[in-house]
Amino acid sequence: MNGFYPVVAVVLITLVAAPPAEQGAAVPADFALHIVGGLCSGPTIDTRDETYRREIVTGRWVTAKVSLTPVQRSALFEMVTVAELMAYPEEFVPTARSRVIPASRHVITVQFGSQRRTIRWTDHASEEPAAMRLRQFIRQVRAYFEAMPEVARLPKQQAFCL
Repeated sequence: MNGFYPVVAVVLITLVAAPPAEQGAAVPADFALHIVGGLCSGPTIDTRDETYRREIVTGRWVTAKVSLTPVQRSALFEMVTVAELMAYPEEFVPTARSRVIPASRHVITVQFGSQRRTIRWTDHASEEPAAMRLRQFIRQVRAYFEAMPEVARLPKQQAFCL
């Protein structure tokens, strides 16, 4: 049992510190991700402008400058790849059992090389695998940015919508 913890530590350090090239495909130099939306006016994430914007109260926005490292860009590219964003139609309308009000509305644009895909989606809590994958992608990207010190320092949203 005494040798167990050092081995676990070495395995975890190796997994976390592995260079992006070992974890997946190389990130294209022109890779960019833009996400707008959520309930009411959710945050805006723009990797081309390196910004994260949040509406604090109606009409009042704050912005954090987020300079992504190569490792962070690689992680985002991996999220795009796993979510299979390039396979979604421009207007994504999965079947849902009912309408959810209020519903989150999202516009996601991903670009790299000659490829560009914009996906517009109103989330009515569909349980289709593609909807669940897209919902998970949005949560994952938001959590990734919200954990960044620059974004964590922004004032929290003070209003909510119904």
